[in-house]
Amino acid sequence: MNALFAEDLFACTLPTIKVNLNSTFFRQFTYSTVLLMENQEVNRSTAVSNKLLLFKVLMVTLTLILAIYTGMVIQKEGMNFFTIFIENILAITWNGQFHFDFMCYLLLSGVWIMWRDRFSFSSMGIACGAMVIGFIFLAPYVLYLVAKENGNFKKVLTGD
Repeated sequence: MNALFAEDLFACTLPTIKVNLNSTFFRQFTYSTVLLMENQEVNRSTAVSNKLLLFKVLMVTLTLILAIYTGMVIQKEGMNFFTIFIENILAITWNGQFHFDFMCYLLLSGVWIMWRDRFSFSSMGIACGAMVIGFIFLAPYVLYLVAKENGNFKKVLTGD
């Protein structure tokens, strides 16, 4: 796209506005606009890669923090998580409501994993790991999928 074409475009689309097409400002504006349009695709791919990097950093950071926190809880409380989990749900309290809601998220993540991988035998094992262990298992699995699908989130989510 050259400046002459841009001038013709502005002359056609804005006939009622008088613009000095020979002004330095207009020429610089037109040139800047053309450069922006040419570089727009490059900027999109850079923005996507920056978002992807942010996503990866977030997943790794949250997984590490949760793993450390889980280790501290295991040292303090022991490994009797399932007993506490079920007792809280059966007590019909806000703690139980939160645990039941969390259990629904875990179930949803397991169903998604199996659906994504067409209910293959391996997907059932991965889904069980995600439903029992939770985010500490699911986040690395999603990062693996992101790497496998070259950052294409449609393929990550659908498996297509």
